Amino acid sequence: SPVTMLTSGPGLLVVHPSVPARTLREFIALARSRPGQLNYASAGFGTDSDIWIFDLSQNTERRLTFEPSVDTVPSWSPDGKSIVYQCDTSLCARSADGGGSRVELLSQAADGVVSQDGRRLLFRRPDGADQGLYYVELGTAGLTAPITVKPQFVLAPRAMKNLDLSPDGRFVAYASRDNGVDAVFVTRFPVADGKWEIPVRLASEPRWSASGDRLFVTD
Repeated sequence: SPVTMLTSGPGLLVVHPSVPARTLREFIALARSRPGQLNYASAGFGTDSDIWIFDLSQNTERRLTFEPSVDTVPSWSPDGKSIVYQCDTSLCARSADGGGSRVELLSQAADGVVSQDGRRLLFRRPDGADQGLYYVELGTAGLTAPITVKPQFVLAPRAMKNLDLSPDGRFVAYASRDNGVDAVFVTRFPVADGKWEIPVRLASEPRWSASGDRLFVTD
């Protein structure tokens, strides 16, 4: 079949005994009836997190980032020499061997993905009037210097969360709430011509296969 579930994982919601809700449905109804009155906490990244590299052949791991920042969402460069990742509210890059210092590529950017030819960096601006999907031409400096050229706008989906570029560079998959719920869409790149929704309920985190003939999502 064109859509196949590979894995599943449990989710857990814990409430205090004093909360007048015994099921998830009751809790959602309670939250809707008391807008802005309920508080919650989740196990997130906190104020400091780092990128680690796990060597599958050697079954070993090593730490890549050491700065006092929230470092998340790593993405390999096509040549395997660099890793692009989110550092607080910016996009950073670092040599995959751990040498040298990190390079802050762009501020107010997230979910960086380098095209397979190494020429373009895709990313999203998560907040503000300019939120949406963008790309920049990397130029001769590549990922070794801050990016100074003006980003090119692609599209502005509603509540966009993450993205991935197909290996041939012709399509971009992204998660958003264009239809009011989490979903993954595909459009042509870089002109954003056409739009196709992946038929998976509450899908997010799209990832293309290496050959580009499959698209993986979580739900």
